[in-house]
Amino acid sequence: MKKIILSMVLLCSFGFAENLQSYNTSKVQAEHFVNLSREAVAKNNLTLARAYAKKAIQADAYNKKAWESYDDVIQRLADEGMIDEFGAKADESEAAAPKASGAPAQFEGC
Repeated sequence: MKKIILSMVLLCSFGFAENLQSYNTSKVQAEHFVNLSREAVAKNNLTLARAYAKKAIQADAYNKKAWESYDDVIQRLADEGMIDEFGAKADESEAAAPKASGAPAQFEGC
């Protein structure tokens, strides 16, 4: 009986392990992109810094420095009004947002 249970557990665990996807991290590549992001911030090129910070996170999603770099760039972009609190560009969100008026909102098809 123990052999049957043990074999069932082993078969189930092997089947489960096959479904797991491995995540390859590259700490060196992440550090490189973090440094590039910091250099771009120093040159006040925040869109480029954001792209580098995203690449750093893609290289190693568990890297604390990569996330701190990305957070710093996003905060700077928000402070300068280049993105709103939801991550969209401010000029696009203002164009798409309905204007406030005293009349109730009207929806087509309702």
